[in-house]
Amino acid sequence: MQVSKVCLALAGWVVAVVLPLPVRAAENSVAVGQLAKEVTVLIEGMGNGSGVIIQRQGQTYTLLTAKHVISSPDVYEIVTARGHRYDLDLQAIQSFSQVDLAIVTFQSTAEYPVAPLGNSDQAVEGMPVYVAGFPGQASTIRRSVYNFTQGHLTAQASEPQADGYALIYTNHTLPGMSGGPVFNEAGQVIGIHGQADGRYQQQDPGNPQVFIKSGFNLGIPINTFLALAPDSIASAAHSLSPSAEPTPPESAVSQRPEAAPASPRLVSTRPPAVTNLFLQAVDHYQRGDLQAAMQAVQSAIRQTPDFAQAYAIRGNIRLIRQDYPGALTDFSQALSLDQTLVSAYMGQGLAQSRLGNREAAIAAYTEVIQLNPNYGLAHYNRGVALLNSGNAEAALTDLQAATDIALQENNPADYERAQEATQIAARQCRQSIRTLCDR
Repeated sequence: MQVSKVCLALAGWVVAVVLPLPVRAAENSVAVGQLAKEVTVLIEGMGNGSGVIIQRQGQTYTLLTAKHVISSPDVYEIVTARGHRYDLDLQAIQSFSQVDLAIVTFQSTAEYPVAPLGNSDQAVEGMPVYVAGFPGQASTIRRSVYNFTQGHLTAQASEPQADGYALIYTNHTLPGMSGGPVFNEAGQVIGIHGQADGRYQQQDPGNPQVFIKSGFNLGIPINTFLALAPDSIASAAHSLSPSAEPTPPESAVSQRPEAAPASPRLVSTRPPAVTNLFLQAVDHYQRGDLQAAMQAVQSAIRQTPDFAQAYAIRGNIRLIRQDYPGALTDFSQALSLDQTLVSAYMGQGLAQSRLGNREAAIAAYTEVIQLNPNYGLAHYNRGVALLNSGNAEAALTDLQAATDIALQENNPADYERAQEATQIAARQCRQSIRTLCDR
């Protein structure tokens, strides 16, 4: 079967794990994951969100979440990892002006651990970070499944953007994880996740199904919250030593997180002004203001010419504007500075595909999959490119992998797309894959 007009999923910026973790870091991630699962909760209402337990006083538990998760008038329920449900006390919601944060409470006689709060000022660019939360449900996936993802801190700005967002990280997140905790390797909460890489930018006004994903996640530093928090919470957090190890739940005692240094390759010495420009570029990009995003990233590159991620986001902007040669130049420059930058390989694949260079596109997606075998969107894109090249058997393998990964991640949109593409590749229906363009 030859499909002459096949659109690829445009996702220039989805990154989960870009490097194999050393043994010690892998052990830490298991321990942090066990702790995170005990303290992260699902907030059910008109739309799902997440939160983290940060205090217990008697039978009253306090959660920290993103304000937008509970901003709509509704009846909300707290669902813990153990499956217990509690009413959220609407009268006890405390929000903060100009910051996308809120604290809420629920009552329970059960024993739940409390997440230790870290010092976000000590977070350095390149350090491993973890995000926990519950992606939303849909018709194909009818329950929210806990997700725990690994990534790296890309930047921490000294001048936060709107609503207090200042952390940028590469973790693969999904809608519904907003309000969930961002952990360091010691299992301490250093931020609250709030703006996911699920924001899309339309590439072609004539084809509303073609999008490009920003791929960057934004979070609010925990120190921003502590500066506004009630004294009982702030004083308890400040009483902890900055280097203290958290006490994980009993099930995780044998896998206690240990502090591990960030890889020297990943630690940046960028001037704060450049980091602030990069945050501005990401924020403008996610809000759809490509002109402002381009101005900010251009300034960042002029001041720091070896900023790989900046070249990659400029490449994405050029990709959206259909300047494919310019985009390829930027992605190549990004990869010359960082050969593990998954987003740049994805961008290369997308640009090559739009130029009709299928073999080059397949090669780029293969690089992504070698770096991160569980990157479903790369399998999807490569599968479509392989199908267009006449290799239906290999395409089916990739598309089935994309389907399986989306199901595991509780990602209904990607699941439906990959499942439909698999049926087309297997000649189970006559629909054109052209209608499956998404990101």
